[in-house]
Amino acid sequence: MSQKKNLGRGLNALLGDTNLSVLSNEQVERIQIVPIEKVRPGTFQPRKTFPEETINELAESIREKGLLQPILVRRGAEEPESFEIIAGERRWRAAQKAQLHLIPAIIKAFNNQEALEVGLMENLQREDLSPIDQARSLEKLVTEFKLKQEDIAKTLGRSRSYVSNTLRLLGLPKPIVDMLEDGRLSAGHARALLGADKKLLVAEEILRKGLNVRQTEKIVSVQKNTMNLEKKQKDINTVSLEQSLSNSLGLRVVISENKKGGSLTIHYLTIEQLDNVLAKLK
Repeated sequence: MSQKKNLGRGLNALLGDTNLSVLSNEQVERIQIVPIEKVRPGTFQPRKTFPEETINELAESIREKGLLQPILVRRGAEEPESFEIIAGERRWRAAQKAQLHLIPAIIKAFNNQEALEVGLMENLQREDLSPIDQARSLEKLVTEFKLKQEDIAKTLGRSRSYVSNTLRLLGLPKPIVDMLEDGRLSAGHARALLGADKKLLVAEEILRKGLNVRQTEKIVSVQKNTMNLEKKQKDINTVSLEQSLSNSLGLRVVISENKKGGSLTIHYLTIEQLDNVLAKLK
């Protein structure tokens, strides 16, 4: 299937309806009962973390009611009798915990691009994929499959700004990326932080005070207005030096000048941050 033809088809066109009660005769013929040991995680699975608690809850449900929804797979490239998961890895993991030996699967022929798109779309529709996993998957579509952001947005049924802003999350400082991956910060917090000058400081304040997204946006707005005012009042060389020091230390740096010289102020929130500054000065 060509890349151009595939774009914009949406999840239903690629995946088909996986609700057993409404499957057509053609779709039923594609469902097979496969040995669970012949199934392996997908190469292009967007999700990198599977919380143990949710897997255990699903496993208990499967023990009581069985696996009601088939997983979606493609045949292994090197081993035709094996299967690679396109959508449903969480169900597969839970089925293993429930000690199932056979599971229902819909087998379809997907190329690599379609495998990534379908996996990404399924997780986006469930709305429980971490913002960073989303961003990394979108980046693959751009870098590995050379898709334009407009085409990705059309395929996923999202706006171009959504794709663009999600990709920008990968440029956030690593401590903030870690906060997003483990759920301490939400996607809304992350998007607000994109506009902050001192991103890490704001992120730490969010966690310390338990700020919601609206409160975060307000802090970022005040911070930007303050920084803009400071920049207007300072020499361009001083502003450049402040920015350089701030990037190096990962903290807000303010240089104040007066007739006799000036002062250098480094803003920190924790003792660990202060220790890091002192270590760098040594």
